[in-house]
Amino acid sequence: MIDCFSRWPPLLFVDKITLSTIRLLYVFGCTGSEALLITNDDEVLSCGLNNSGCLGQGNNKELSAIPKSIDVLRGKNVRGFSYGGNSSGIFVVAYTETGCVYQWGKDIGKEIPMDICVPQLLHIPKKIAVVACGVEHCLALSVDGEVYSWGYGDFGQLGQALLTRYVGFLRVGGVLLDVCVINISCGSDFSIVVGDNGRVYAWGNNNCRQLGSSACTSSHSPVKINSLDDVRIKEVACGKAHVLAMTDEGELYVWGSNARFQLGLGSSEKLFTPTKNEYVEKIVGIAASFCCDTSAVMTENSEIFILGAMYGDKFCPIPKSSPYKSLHEVFAYMTTPRITYKPFIRQLEWEPINVAVEKAFDDEETSDLIIRAEGKDIHVHRAISRLRSNYFRLFLQDHWVGNDQTIVDVDRKYVVIYSYLQYLYAGKLKVDAWLALELLELAEEYQDLAVKKFCENQIKLCICTDNVASLFPLALNFNALELQKSCISFAVKHINSVVQTKTFTEWDKDTMKEFILQCQKSELFRTDNAIFILASPDENNIEQRISF
Repeated sequence: MIDCFSRWPPLLFVDKITLSTIRLLYVFGCTGSEALLITNDDEVLSCGLNNSGCLGQGNNKELSAIPKSIDVLRGKNVRGFSYGGNSSGIFVVAYTETGCVYQWGKDIGKEIPMDICVPQLLHIPKKIAVVACGVEHCLALSVDGEVYSWGYGDFGQLGQALLTRYVGFLRVGGVLLDVCVINISCGSDFSIVVGDNGRVYAWGNNNCRQLGSSACTSSHSPVKINSLDDVRIKEVACGKAHVLAMTDEGELYVWGSNARFQLGLGSSEKLFTPTKNEYVEKIVGIAASFCCDTSAVMTENSEIFILGAMYGDKFCPIPKSSPYKSLHEVFAYMTTPRITYKPFIRQLEWEPINVAVEKAFDDEETSDLIIRAEGKDIHVHRAISRLRSNYFRLFLQDHWVGNDQTIVDVDRKYVVIYSYLQYLYAGKLKVDAWLALELLELAEEYQDLAVKKFCENQIKLCICTDNVASLFPLALNFNALELQKSCISFAVKHINSVVQTKTFTEWDKDTMKEFILQCQKSELFRTDNAIFILASPDENNIEQRISF
């Protein structure tokens, strides 16, 4: 995902850490040189060339290589963007989760357009679900299936009869008054929508027969495309002057301009009426943009096909299979300009369950239990604690710690209990030898054999002359058999040094007795460095236990 992001020009100099926080990306502009981004924290950022003030940063002069926040949109829950324009200026429209619409950049619809450098709230009468833009006009689809338009309408693209310029927001009427619209799309100067009845309606410029009919040069009111009445259309996507339509059975219909083979039928002749493209079948997604002559489709097995222009000067006369994994990649690598054909929403990548569980440790938002040690809180989950630890399975029984109890105090050092609880989530421990000693005590009490074994192995690596006399009694106390063996093995090899340590001379009789017994069993008992005469481990003769 990050590599795909970095292919768009405005993001070439954005660091990977910033890119990793982005959940929605929208690249736009005449040269694909501007970008809008929404972070995981719902902050709206922008970067790029700032044509007509389209970055929404309050000016129309300063470009921004580093993404900056658009303060006006902070906390507005923006869900997507659309843009329009040409070399004379760019405008942007944002729509929110609450149905509000904001616009900035070139002020379309006015006789003498001005640049609006800060997003302005548009007063559309209905809550809006999505917006689509052409070069100089916009369509907005309300949550209840009505279509509103504004901007320039010289070719009838507003669908408002003879009205050619409008800065307000009127519902598109005519045949649409009785239709609940479910999908909208804009070409450069025409509009196409789909009703919940599966019918397709078009209006605007028809110079390339993009309205699916040869009956007129343009239409100022919506007209149903009758040639599609035998199929049920789910979605349309408009290019500069061509259209893709996907049926509910996964068939692809195309019509309109075809000079650059964007219809994918093998010839470059424009099509007056919708025609089924037989080269692809079982499609599940279509993509096009008013600013280019590239089309793309995705099949049910996730294969991506490219139609029309590639890299600006090469063409695919028929649908060409590609190595890409998404329709967005086609527009990131192949189109001129390299824009996003719609907002690029990062899909959640399901992480392995062990990774998800590890991340849940000490997560205050999701935990249902607090373990408190030395006055510090550790946020855990009852279910995970019960599953991963026999001790906590008993400890969290309802008769001991009820489901309504949220804080449990434990008489342990914070760092020790924290390490143990973290192990329950991660399945691994990262502790030094001294912390391993304290964990060893906890593991013995909790009867956690895996943690106990880990701690023994960790401590064994650090045995030396200075500490072996301290470690052996601890190993006896915690019944750490492997650690006992390692202590004996080291002590026998270095007996002259070990017996002279102060800690060794302070051993009690029981410890010394066990040491002698284990030394006698050791295969390393006899050495070339010293001769030991070990008395019988009889408590009455313990003072004669060792002589040199």
